[in-house]
Amino acid sequence: MKKVIDISLTGVLFHLEEDAYDDLKKYLKAIRKSLTEMEDTDEIMHEIEARIAELLLEKQNFPEQVINKQNIIDVITIMGKPEDYNVREEKTVIYKNTKKKKSLFRDVDRSVLGGVAAGLAHYLGMNIIIVRLIFIILLFASSGTMILVYLILWIVIPKAKTASDKLKMRGEDVNVEKIIQEITTDNSNDK
Repeated sequence: MKKVIDISLTGVLFHLEEDAYDDLKKYLKAIRKSLTEMEDTDEIMHEIEARIAELLLEKQNFPEQVINKQNIIDVITIMGKPEDYNVREEKTVIYKNTKKKKSLFRDVDRSVLGGVAAGLAHYLGMNIIIVRLIFIILLFASSGTMILVYLILWIVIPKAKTASDKLKMRGEDVNVEKIIQEITTDNSNDK
């Protein structure tokens, strides 16, 4: 018989075996320790916990399923260990380049109106100017019905809010290093 501990990661309840809980706790503590000199630590930790919750949800077949130690090991393998990167020193870590499937999001960081064209440009791997020109040409060619299509796309396509969403939009791996880079780049651009 194993002891099960209930935890909440970004508002999602998980049931973990005690050894899985211990491993996850040590992992998050090690990440927080590696980020002590950064000013965005809380935001980065929130994003990392959200990504871990997302990965754990993918592993569950039903909500009451208990997460075991192997599930946590799999998540840590995907996310990367703190010793795999070093935020205190500027160094490049090379990961194997796996082609990830891009997700469709609206890119509000590069938007003119709602970010639909920018999001489609990321998704299709096209230049954003070309996608905008296509929208303009279709606007005139369709006698204005393209406005309705654009509005529907604006409503249907979700906005890329989090660092994880932005990485998925570009088809990049969502791991600890990439989340840190995304948040620090976003915050430095805001200043």
